[in-house]
Amino acid sequence: MSYLSSKPQYYLMDAGYDHKAIYEIVRKDYKAQAIIPLNHRGAKEPPEGLDWDATPICSAGYRMVYWGGSKGVNKFRCPHIMGKCDCPFGSSWCSDSNYGMVIKTRARQDPRLFCTPHRGTTNWQSLYNKRTCVERSASSSPQDSCAPSGNYPYPTSGNARTRYPVAGTGDGCASRFRS
Repeated sequence: MSYLSSKPQYYLMDAGYDHKAIYEIVRKDYKAQAIIPLNHRGAKEPPEGLDWDATPICSAGYRMVYWGGSKGVNKFRCPHIMGKCDCPFGSSWCSDSNYGMVIKTRARQDPRLFCTPHRGTTNWQSLYNKRTCVERSASSSPQDSCAPSGNYPYPTSGNARTRYPVAGTGDGCASRFRS
């Protein structure tokens, strides 16, 4: 028996769940997007060509400007063209186009690093804030929650506001995420 009227579009989890296998399960098995802050686990520097939140870095060393995303693809544009920096090389150094250099990242390339919406954006933070809201609601009135004890993901569906963790969907989702 399912308590959801539609499949969750996002699974919201804290940084403790930041593991590539979890992103793969959510993407492949549940056809959804995991919204999890990156846990850098003692890394001394971000991955090559990226900033700490997986924003691409241009060839001059500036953070690219997020220009939207959909269907698992994020688009980033030249920060010089976007007026975010005064690049000493100008835009023609890295691209012949007046539009500037464009980099696209895809969640399927590396679902842990790349997600739609992109980390650090207002949309991503808004979704992640729903997770903390659910935790506060569940901890303030546990008798009203149908959630089991232990660690589990917090799904939301589309624009629906989730007040409590969704549990008992019968698909074994919670057990797959426990360590």
